[in-house]
Amino acid sequence: MNDDASSSYGNYIIETSCGAAGIVIKGRRGFRFFSATQDFSCLDGMIFASPADAAAAARRQASKLTRRFA
Repeated sequence: MNDDASSSYGNYIIETSCGAAGIVIKGRRGFRFFSATQDFSCLDGMIFASPADAAAAARRQASKLTRRFA
């Protein structure tokens, strides 16, 4: 997710250091997250104010995953 991207577009791929986390789709209430893998299913269906907020949540989840396997 490019932090410089405008929120006027509707669909974004969210990636982390672990790879693709999911996508967000713009809706009436915000950006809904759809997980790409089971590792990010805890974010599935969550609504974020912006794609950057969704990317931040995905990065937090990815850091939990990397700590779990370290």
